[in-house]
Amino acid sequence: MNNTKAVLESKANVCGKNITVLSSVDSTNNYVKEHADILPDGHIVVANEQLSGRGRQGKKFYSPSGEGLYMSILVKDTKLIDDELFTAKICLAVCRAIDRLTGTDNNSGVGIKWVNDIYFGKKKLCGILCERFRSPYDKTYVVAGVGVNVSLLGSTIPKDLRSIVTSLYDITKKVYDRFELASLICEEFEKVFSLENTEVLCEYKRRSIVIGREIRIVREEGDIRAAALDICEDGALLVRTEEGYTQKLCGGEITIRLKK
Repeated sequence: MNNTKAVLESKANVCGKNITVLSSVDSTNNYVKEHADILPDGHIVVANEQLSGRGRQGKKFYSPSGEGLYMSILVKDTKLIDDELFTAKICLAVCRAIDRLTGTDNNSGVGIKWVNDIYFGKKKLCGILCERFRSPYDKTYVVAGVGVNVSLLGSTIPKDLRSIVTSLYDITKKVYDRFELASLICEEFEKVFSLENTEVLCEYKRRSIVIGREIRIVREEGDIRAAALDICEDGALLVRTEEGYTQKLCGGEITIRLKK
């Protein structure tokens, strides 16, 4: 399937109208960044496997062959690129797409662990990595990478990940078409970005698995215990530390962990 062109059965106007399908790649985000100047706005890249899938802060993202949806969306629209809720909106679009595909909304739905992880229950179902970058021709774009565990079996997951990772198959015991999920994500991408920010934040907060929970803020100089209070208008997380200080956390600065 290397460099094969395909067509998604999507009702989206721009997102996913052009697609590159790869049998294997180091990272779909890397591929988009390398070819961004010659690819159109809304182009998506889907790979059967990623050899060096990654998440925030350089963390590895487990992406074995044929067991997940590994896709990246190229965004060139300036209005979208400058949207301070960009990552929040991508997360919401993916949640909605998963609910539409699986019916999980009837079982409390999937939730968002601020800033960019999608969870079902206490296990991670999807990771999202949004990167703003300058192309070789000095243009500013954003690439949104989405990795959803689709048919990953619990017994095949590395032992160190089994207690924290799940898949659509593990949740529903059904096999899903990865391209159908990609199509739904493209549709929801455009729907969510057409909403007012107040609507986005309302639904994002409803899906949050962080608000009202005790968390640990992970920093090089040491962890900090805090309570997650709210999601701010700019997408930052409002917390109160154990010393009683209230502060805003920006996604690029820290990692948080939920208290068990």
